[in-house]
Amino acid sequence: MRRRFMFLLVGLLAVPVLTAGTTRAGMCGMKCDMSAQEACAAETKSAALKSETKPVEVDNEYCPVMGNKIEKGEEVKYTYKNKIYNFCCPDCIKQFKKDPKKYIKKIEESKKKEKESESHHSH
Repeated sequence: MRRRFMFLLVGLLAVPVLTAGTTRAGMCGMKCDMSAQEACAAETKSAALKSETKPVEVDNEYCPVMGNKIEKGEEVKYTYKNKIYNFCCPDCIKQFKKDPKKYIKKIEESKKKEKESESHHSH
């Protein structure tokens, strides 16, 4: 009697383990022969593709490296972390790549000053 009970208990515990992969794959609409790990990777990749967005123009008027005003149409663009920054020349992009945080901070400070200047002129 004890053997039969143990066999039944082991059998019941094994059912969720054996069906976990197909249940997971079935829930996301993947083929049943796909492993749970593959199904999870496919879902993650799909979610990542949906979350990708078009890069945003920062539209900085001054080169963050040299500090000079960039003439419209003469700017050199560089995309970093889904944002497009303007530079006066390719050499400035090389400098930017060495310490992006430093130059992004300069751009943010410059934009802040521009807004403050605009708000003072409008009053």
